[in-house]
Amino acid sequence: MAKVIKKTIEHHKTETIFWILLALITVFLLAYLYLLKLAVFSAYEIKNNQKTLSAVNAERQKLERLYLDRITKFDTNYAKTLGFTEQKNKIDYITREISVAKR
Repeated sequence: MAKVIKKTIEHHKTETIFWILLALITVFLLAYLYLLKLAVFSAYEIKNNQKTLSAVNAERQKLERLYLDRITKFDTNYAKTLGFTEQKNKIDYITREISVAKR
């Protein structure tokens, strides 16, 4: 009788250990798959962001080139064609004293 009880207890312990190990393996496998999914999505997002960044940089370079082309057009000759004249006299600037207390 004692041998039967001992075998039953050992069988129960073995079965419990088996299910615990199976549960742990399942949890680790699910965690691995989740982390793998995160890594794949992160890599995809990085690739997508790099494409977007390339497009934005190309647009920025195009706009800078256009800006530099247009700004070189502004000189004294262009201002004269628009009706501006050069100031011959001394230019006086109006200044104002600061009316708040200083330390």
